[in-house]
Amino acid sequence: MTGRREFFAELDSDARGSVKFGDASAVEIKGVGSVIFTTKAGEHRLLTGVYYIPALRNSIISLGQLDENGSRVLIEHGVLRIWDRQGRLLAKVPRGGNRLYVLDVQVAQPVCLAVRRDDEAWQWHERFGHLHFEALKRLSAKEMVRGLPCLDHMEQFCDICVITKQRRLPFPQQASFRAKERLELVHGDLCGPVTPATPGGRRYFLLLVDDLSRYMWVMILGSKGEAADAIRRAQVGVEAESGRKLRVLRTDNGGEFTAAEFASYCADEGIQRHYSAPYSPQQNDVVERRNQTVVGMARALLKQRGMPAVFWGEAVLTAVYILNRSPTKALDGRTAYEAWHGRKPVVSHLRVFGCLAFAKELGHIGKLDDRSTPGVFIGYAEGSKAYRILNPKTQRVRTARDVVFNEGRGWQWDKAVDDGSTPTYDDFIVEYVHFKEAGGATSSSSPGTPTPAPKTTSTPVPATPTAPQLATPHTPAPAVTTPGSSSSAPAHAEHNPTKFASPLTHDEERIDGYYGGEPLRYRTMEDLLGDQPVPGLVPRDLEAQLQLACEDGEPRSFAEAERDA
Repeated sequence: MTGRREFFAELDSDARGSVKFGDASAVEIKGVGSVIFTTKAGEHRLLTGVYYIPALRNSIISLGQLDENGSRVLIEHGVLRIWDRQGRLLAKVPRGGNRLYVLDVQVAQPVCLAVRRDDEAWQWHERFGHLHFEALKRLSAKEMVRGLPCLDHMEQFCDICVITKQRRLPFPQQASFRAKERLELVHGDLCGPVTPATPGGRRYFLLLVDDLSRYMWVMILGSKGEAADAIRRAQVGVEAESGRKLRVLRTDNGGEFTAAEFASYCADEGIQRHYSAPYSPQQNDVVERRNQTVVGMARALLKQRGMPAVFWGEAVLTAVYILNRSPTKALDGRTAYEAWHGRKPVVSHLRVFGCLAFAKELGHIGKLDDRSTPGVFIGYAEGSKAYRILNPKTQRVRTARDVVFNEGRGWQWDKAVDDGSTPTYDDFIVEYVHFKEAGGATSSSSPGTPTPAPKTTSTPVPATPTAPQLATPHTPAPAVTTPGSSSSAPAHAEHNPTKFASPLTHDEERIDGYYGGEPLRYRTMEDLLGDQPVPGLVPRDLEAQLQLACEDGEPRSFAEAERDA
């Protein structure tokens, strides 16, 4: 805890509380954030969960909190030593005259990427979705990939990393079981709903992770009901590619995974089903960790060039593509791509997500016409050595091989072209929506600070096909919105705070997200419907249908679901 506001690299001013001292006095907490300090070698280290208490005159570090975060603390012969989780010495402090250990810390600020983009190491840091420098060094030193130059850069944090990659306490370090063959065990998890939806109306993504190789597959979905079909398609593809049969699928107890029809399909295919216990995501920790990593990298990819949040689907697909070619602690000296395919991946084609790209025109063009069209790089084409380029003016996505990149610049979505030094920090939100009347909850809002209603955007975006795929879609189509159109939330959402209701009674059978001990908050019916009429339904009829959807138990067949409709 500290009273110095200038120490913080990132601060959440909404967090409130109080701290009591030994003399029964209390001081008020005005925020929680992260502080970056520099080691003697010049490397950056991040101290998270730091309380901002303006009344404090001296800064205090809790040894108990360091121990909870996995650091090692040793006091011996009048010297205090602190190691991080990787066994690297962070601090060595001699005991003072008053039996206190006073640590002189050099506070640092995150590196601004706008002034470092000409540096080769920082450029590869962006290309790899803000992968930390220690991992980049291992990739090049151990020759785990092809096409990556030798990088020997000290560990430092950039401004995008600090904003997008904050986490809470880690899961257990290692699982007790590890598969011996590919597809012996596959972990699956559904993340969402995500706000805002993609241009194609998708709000979920399904992540599958092979336990042995840690190779990942991701599918962007429009609803939870598409998860079972997406798993079937993924199974056919990976079994044909590997020549092996899927043996065990481990998921949580979400209704999309426990439906009777999907259970019958798994039984017919000889697939064993393993489920994690309610409120115990640690039992499916492999995919839960990867979910955190994917979402954190997707945020960084969007923010590094100011991409609108509606492109979170493209960012998630690109993040999985990069992470499959990145080192992981579960594999010694290999990437997930090599563990699955048996060969080292090539990374020389990687480019900065969201950067300005000029795709060559290959059709019939005049002598004086432009030979290339400016656009935005939004990912890698599946099954071909090409890039996916978005033209924001025509709202089209094209697959092109002949592309010239300007990785230091990005598209200015409200003007023209910008140098990327002032990214817009619109973020996407993963949320769960429930209703006041379901389960008989009629009490006031649950504890916690209400979150504001998500902002909408009128940015030109590409349309996305509705069918789930294993990678980015190929056939583009015009988007519904136009550059001049605007989408505004209802007036009550702009002026009134979001209303929340108490949790439902049997949420352990539905909730498949990891909340890290935080209280769940559910939006009320009035907050969702607002003052606008619902087309084709009166609020009472809609409420009855939502009540039916939130009842305990999933329909066991289509006929049962049709009867309940």
